[in-house]
Amino acid sequence: MLHLIHYEGRPFEAAPRHAIKLLDHTELLLPSLAECAEAIRSLCRRGLTYVIDLSIQRSIATYIASRHGRGPTDGLPLVGQFDFTLAGAELWRAILNFEHPEMGTDYYWHTTLSCIYRRNATILIGYELDWVLKDARLCELQPTAPYEQIGVWRSQWWREIPSGYIQRCRPLAD
Repeated sequence: MLHLIHYEGRPFEAAPRHAIKLLDHTELLLPSLAECAEAIRSLCRRGLTYVIDLSIQRSIATYIASRHGRGPTDGLPLVGQFDFTLAGAELWRAILNFEHPEMGTDYYWHTTLSCIYRRNATILIGYELDWVLKDARLCELQPTAPYEQIGVWRSQWWREIPSGYIQRCRPLAD
């Protein structure tokens, strides 16, 4: 379940079915929908996840405002989705990083690329400049300004990335 949340927010009712789909290509014994739903409830009871309501959404916005940096580029989790608490995000990072403590708090943060769309403008933000420029080409985007190096930014609300690059683009003309 923690791995599921890492990928994207998911409405609480849809999360068990999606979790099973993530496992169906493995040789693992698949849990039932009821077992997946109970796993979500267990994570919520232990304070590792919660189902977002307006008060939680406001507390997340307050937390983000208290920090510096851009983002979250993925936006706030929506009401009805289940998502990490800060404690749940730390547990996920600890599980993920157990073989790579030298990489800091989030071993896979360097793979992050986020796109922000504003009408006809597109902004790509990522940790590695080569990836940002490659994704601009692969997505057939035309840079509209030189890339910029940026400081702290976040893709998900709980994930703080210490530095990166931003590339402003527009779709290629047909």
